[in-house]
Amino acid sequence: MKKRTLTYYLLSFIIGSTVITSCSGDRDRLSRDKMVEVLHDIQLAEAVYQTRFNDFRDKEQKDALIQGVLEKHGITQAELDSSLVWYADNAEIYMRVNDSVISSLREGLVKIEKLLPRGLDASNVNNSILPTYYYLSGNIPTLTFNIDSTQVKNYPQFSLEFNTLGIQGRMKGEFEVWFEYADTTIIQNQSLNRDDHFKVLGTADTLPLKNISGYFHIDSREVLNNKVLLYNILLKNIETPKDSTTTRVDSLSVK
Repeated sequence: MKKRTLTYYLLSFIIGSTVITSCSGDRDRLSRDKMVEVLHDIQLAEAVYQTRFNDFRDKEQKDALIQGVLEKHGITQAELDSSLVWYADNAEIYMRVNDSVISSLREGLVKIEKLLPRGLDASNVNNSILPTYYYLSGNIPTLTFNIDSTQVKNYPQFSLEFNTLGIQGRMKGEFEVWFEYADTTIIQNQSLNRDDHFKVLGTADTLPLKNISGYFHIDSREVLNNKVLLYNILLKNIETPKDSTTTRVDSLSVK
């Protein structure tokens, strides 16, 4: 099915093009590796608005999501279009690109499946506190969560990870988690300034936690009509490695 979707994407572009010039040479196209990366992310973006059509009813919203992919890779629509023309004229190379994209998507699925260790109790993964997917926008720029004293005992080894899609240009955001103890609060903060995978692990502290809370936020002045997707949001309890407490933490403070 993925192979068909990629092929249809290329064919629909060719059919919809009013002019296909013969001047598109090697220097006008994206490299094979770059093309694989771009088409991989376009497939993810298309999967998002095809499965969440209520959130992406307007063409402008879909276009904004694709534009986020282009900006992530530092290319323009024109560069993608000219590359598609070149690969259309070199079908054998395109099919190899296509196969690489499919392989990459499958590898991504395997990685997601591995996020849930075998034998992990379902009660340790809680989607009632945080959804699996969420959209930040100019109207709703913040998502908060709270694990109160009645629930926090279920997370002695706290882990939270997620991916972002749609962070463009000058957009700025942050992700912050507060670990509240009886006499102190430890804060972990990460910047959200590009599409990436983010992860935070609980602090290696033997003191009992009173509360865990946090938020995801995008500056609404920069988001405007676009949407930023938080996806693969996974909140769970894990066994923390002895030599690791956090990953990609920009700042850690104690109050």
